[in-house]
Amino acid sequence: MDRRENEQFSLDSNKWSKRTLKSSIGGFSQPAVNQIRTLQGLLAVIQLLQLKQFIGSQLYHEEFLGEGVSYKVFRCQLAVSRKVVALKQVKLPPPDADIDAFRTRVSCVLKDIEVMNHAPLASHPHIIDLLGYGWNRQGSIPFLVTEWARHETMRQLLQGTSLSARQKLKLCRHVALALLELHLCGIAHGDVKLDNVLIVRASRGEPDYVTLADDTVVIAKLADFGHSVLLNPGEVVNADASQKYRGTVA
Repeated sequence: MDRRENEQFSLDSNKWSKRTLKSSIGGFSQPAVNQIRTLQGLLAVIQLLQLKQFIGSQLYHEEFLGEGVSYKVFRCQLAVSRKVVALKQVKLPPPDADIDAFRTRVSCVLKDIEVMNHAPLASHPHIIDLLGYGWNRQGSIPFLVTEWARHETMRQLLQGTSLSARQKLKLCRHVALALLELHLCGIAHGDVKLDNVLIVRASRGEPDYVTLADDTVVIAKLADFGHSVLLNPGEVVNADASQKYRGTVA
């Protein structure tokens, strides 16, 4: 039984943010994205964000978990700390085969990285943590390293676990708080669905945690920001082809 089952809660976001527009995320300019024609060019842009770089020997025990449009996802361990992480291997078409498809995928990957790395979002409790990036041992395929969602996606949790209405409401509240923070930064997620909400293990110190039947404590975190629309103050959403909606069609 969830010890906080009888507590009242609301979508009051004052704990995480004020109801004023926070620093907006500029986004990589489309001309800059269009100039990226190789994986080396992509690496050069990612390095500007000064993220932690992982090398292949720092990760081992890969287990394939699944794939989406932009990534193949593996469960890995860090060699030294044995911490379990998720490795998201970028799926890029050969640049010389279809340059437009290559640029579209590059744009999605860069948005995903920049949103997770944006200061007001990087520390938010309901947005997945970006730990760094790297390249495979052959140096030919880039990947991102994020925290691992032990209980995978919201869809998988709902399919395999019986939750009360209050537990479901708490998880929805987590997603709502993440979306609110995105909107305060001038970002529309663009692809909110059960598969893009990850369920991660938490501590009992987390606000509004959910306790599962096996007494595991979890919270929901929003992920996959590659289809986000990034708006600067005064920007028109349809002014740039790169800002068109590209998420999952309902």
